[in-house]
Amino acid sequence: MRVVGTEFAKIRGTWIWPLALLGPAGVIAAGVFDFAVRGDELVAHVAEAGGYFNLVMDQIGLLHALAFTMGAAIVGSMLIDLENRADTWKQLFGLPIPRPAHLAAKLIVFATVLLAASVLSATGVAGILLWQGAPALPWTDLGRLVLWPWAAGLGLMIVQLLLSWLWRSQAIPVTIGIAAAIAALIVTQGPARLVPWRLPFRALDGVMGAVNDTGAVVVLSAAWLVALAAVGAAHVVRRDIS
Repeated sequence: MRVVGTEFAKIRGTWIWPLALLGPAGVIAAGVFDFAVRGDELVAHVAEAGGYFNLVMDQIGLLHALAFTMGAAIVGSMLIDLENRADTWKQLFGLPIPRPAHLAAKLIVFATVLLAASVLSATGVAGILLWQGAPALPWTDLGRLVLWPWAAGLGLMIVQLLLSWLWRSQAIPVTIGIAAAIAALIVTQGPARLVPWRLPFRALDGVMGAVNDTGAVVVLSAAWLVALAAVGAAHVVRRDIS
């Protein structure tokens, strides 16, 4: 646990927290603008939309998932680049701690940051619901909005962390992550449904009740996480740090 605490201490005073929370703030701001401009028109169709929650998610749901997947690319890169810039990999791996433990600690920090971002996004959705006159907050739906895309994104987190580890220049993993996130928004059928970047979008469909395969999506994400964590651990052990 000490190595995890050290990783959290490293991100203090960096742009990781502000940037991670800026994404949800932007999504909610877009929703606020949308409802400020045509809220009366949208709320008039609330029955057809399946309730206030689905109405709000119809407007910002895809933007929420896109911000999550793009944010994963940026946060993962920044976590690895902390060591690249300070040139501390050799020092870290010289400590009497298994090498994979350092990347595991970064993954825990990564997951925590994105969980906080998800909570902020759900809080913003709750605010829009109250503003638009929802009779009660759908706590179950809000909880799913926090947890389901986040759990479906665990495989994505390890992918982005390992991509950032492979290249010293962080332009490459960030570009791959952002391009793949946009592709996942557009390509929704075939094998593309199974790649880590697509899974948060599929989980969001489950949150909105459009599909009923969220459990399978989370299991697939966990499978990506376990498989790639094993590959990454083996690579970290063998890699020569000069």
